[in-house]
Amino acid sequence: MSYGFYELTLIFFIYAFLGWCIEVTRFAAREKKFINRGFLSGPYCPIYGFGVVGVLLLLTPIKNNLPLLFISSIILTSTLEFIVGFILEKLFHQKWWDYSTYRFNIKGYICLHISVFWGIACVTVMYFVEPVIDSVIFRLPSNLSTMIVTSLLAVIIADTVVSLVTVLKIRRKFVLLGEINRKMDNLSKIIGQNIADSAINLKEFNDKNHRDLDELRANYRAILEKRVIGYNRIFKAFPLLQLTIPHKDKDSDKKKS
Repeated sequence: MSYGFYELTLIFFIYAFLGWCIEVTRFAAREKKFINRGFLSGPYCPIYGFGVVGVLLLLTPIKNNLPLLFISSIILTSTLEFIVGFILEKLFHQKWWDYSTYRFNIKGYICLHISVFWGIACVTVMYFVEPVIDSVIFRLPSNLSTMIVTSLLAVIIADTVVSLVTVLKIRRKFVLLGEINRKMDNLSKIIGQNIADSAINLKEFNDKNHRDLDELRANYRAILEKRVIGYNRIFKAFPLLQLTIPHKDKDSDKKKS
């Protein structure tokens, strides 16, 4: 069966939605509440859609070879998951998901039992799910397919633009907070060393450094507390992305007094 642009786009959205349902169900069972697990605001996880479209385009010729289909599905989907995880960490300097606690993982991006799950899922899709979906989408009138695809693409493009703006703002926040953190760490070390060397002779110098440190903490808190549209949704969906407010060093304050 030959897939055209409209068929592949519909398949992408169907599996992106089904993937979103899986993610929401999985986290609802664990967290006992609804969490929108998508990177985007809408009810879809594009990585699932891209994964299935890739499997259909690349692995349909070997569909009848079950062992080869299973192994190839593991390789293809795990490669996609690794690349996406790697890119996100390079952009934000934090992992959006982490399999480091699981056995047989590669840098926390992928792990064996999740990859096996993807392989089983792809085989299930190829043999049982996709034939049903194909029987529906290939019967749709061309005008209806065009209207549906155009509408869905307009929605996801707008959603992607808004979400990218949000995560870029979050990334800038990470960069600013990282710079302030480094400055606070350096100042804390200077203050501690000076106190240790001479608490009396360098009191005036240390007082200035303490004021600088307090100012950095205030800037850090102001940046952290500045609201970004979509901020809460992103951090609920990917709880590994956490920003924290550093507290004053109690020991240093005691020594200062």
